[in-house]
Amino acid sequence: MYAILCPLDAPRVAQCEVDFPLGLVCKGAQPMKNAQHKLTVDTNKSPANLAEVFPGQSNISVIQSGVYVYADYYGGPTVTILASKTSQRYRIQCDVFEGMWLVLYELIRRLEAHYKKDNVSFRASFMGPLPLQEYYELIDTHFEVSLQVSLGS
Repeated sequence: MYAILCPLDAPRVAQCEVDFPLGLVCKGAQPMKNAQHKLTVDTNKSPANLAEVFPGQSNISVIQSGVYVYADYYGGPTVTILASKTSQRYRIQCDVFEGMWLVLYELIRRLEAHYKKDNVSFRASFMGPLPLQEYYELIDTHFEVSLQVSLGS
């Protein structure tokens, strides 16, 4: 154990990263046919069976073929993951742009772990245009809400 002596007014930071089960924020949902926002992730490996990538996810619906995963945020939007049968792609779709990030992060993390156990290098990429308009709209909305909160208090 090490003790670091520093002045009392010096800033200190403690950081810890914890991965909670996806089932804490999502539950199973009905399939969503069309969504307003879509991201397609290209990989260097053939698509994995999503039932294997998301094992034991009783709160998340995995269709029998292992091609679809539907997750419904508690009090929020539904997110769909589709694995292509013919190409090395996954599509994440949701009606709310910001709703895709957690499921996308979890998908990539789980795919990396899935291929790592076979000692295979895995690479994922996004080739489409960056959805900057949606991103900037989120920043503007956050700024406006922050202003309203600071002016109201």
